[in-house]
Amino acid sequence: MNKKIVYFKVIATLFFLVAITLQAQQTGETENDLYQEYMTLNQQLQTTQSAALEDPEIAKLSDEFYSLLDDKMCEIDPAAEDLIQQREEIVEDYENAQENNDQEKLQKLQQDYQKVNSEIENVQQQALQDEKIQQKQQKMETSVIEKMIEIEPKTEERIDRLQEVQRQLQEQSSQKK
Repeated sequence: MNKKIVYFKVIATLFFLVAITLQAQQTGETENDLYQEYMTLNQQLQTTQSAALEDPEIAKLSDEFYSLLDDKMCEIDPAAEDLIQQREEIVEDYENAQENNDQEKLQKLQQDYQKVNSEIENVQQQALQDEKIQQKQQKMETSVIEKMIEIEPKTEERIDRLQEVQRQLQEQSSQKK
């Protein structure tokens, strides 16, 4: 299985959850309840997704998709290969810093990750416009969700609720501005 993909998703989720937690500390009780529900649903779905990605067929589809995506990204921008390597190194360093409970290093690595990932996302968005990549992505996503539902029948319900909570949080956030 392609563990780096899972790591990237987990790290990205951790960064997002840190931001949500900080925001939740500055919000009212109702909004805080929504943030808490969002985090709980997200964690449940992440756990189910990780289990689905353990399936050899899903892992193969995932590997094929990300290999094709990486190749297209490097075709668009040859520097993408170095950025992807940098991101992998940051993830490894992040895991080591977590084990050592080095908060200062964790914070710096989060910033480094966000910067590098932002650059990668620009090229990735261009690569995702390719029809062949879109087809591969759709096939992989459909297979992952089907496997998630097979593992946890409440998956669809949780996805729907997560989207609803996210919409409510966005509405509340826009009303504050």
